[in-house]
Amino acid sequence: MVKGNTKGCIICTASIAAGIGSDRHTDYVMSKNAVLALMRCASTQLGSHGIRVNCVSPGPVATPLLCQGVGVGVEEAVLFLASEESQFITGHNLVVDGGFGRDVPK
Repeated sequence: MVKGNTKGCIICTASIAAGIGSDRHTDYVMSKNAVLALMRCASTQLGSHGIRVNCVSPGPVATPLLCQGVGVGVEEAVLFLASEESQFITGHNLVVDGGFGRDVPK
């Protein structure tokens, strides 16, 4: 995008696990924190080139193996961050968890 002088947006996917932590799955939580760090650094580095970088962090999403919730709102969050309506948003982690992580100490 930079070499081609193309403006646009990059949307990463992390997880609420990055903000909550866990007594299990340390590798997963670490990898999602790495995604957030990448997003923050890339948004700073690429902003002057007209490239926005944001992240969506979903909560539990239904899968064939583990049904904890439904992926409601995740697609809409990504579409919003990709749209012109969010042209002034960069370096932001949009949590889409239906309030799942609201009671977790920050």
